[in-house]
Amino acid sequence: MIESGVYKAGSNAEIDKAIETRERLMDFLRQSQNDNSSFSNTLAGLRNALRIAANG
Repeated sequence: MIESGVYKAGSNAEIDKAIETRERLMDFLRQSQNDNSSFSNTLAGLRNALRIAANG
C-alpha cells in the first residue's frame, strides 16, 4: 500500500511511526565499504536513530 501510493500519511499513527523509523534505520545502515566505526560509535548511532524515531 505504501509503495503503490494507496496509503495516505496521517491515517494511521503506528504506520506513520514505522515508516519514519524505517527511513532513519536505512539512513543509519548506509555506509561505504571504506567507512569504519567502533562498536561503541555504531551502538550510539543506532540508539540515536531509534530515539529520534521514538520521539518523533
